[in-house]
Amino acid sequence: MYLENRLFAIFRELVENTGVLEEILHNIQNDIIKFANTAVQADDITMLIFRYLG
Repeated sequence: MYLENRLFAIFRELVENTGVLEEILHNIQNDIIKFANTAVQADDITMLIFRYLG
């Protein structure tokens, strides 16, 4: 399973290396695809990212 600890680890790495939200989402999506390998997707994937400015 693709668990929270994996997601948080890649998210932290991406935030440190890039601040571009679209790039962060793209890289997380690529990591999920890589992790799944040839497995059939069994559920929807919804991703939302935003920058808090206040």
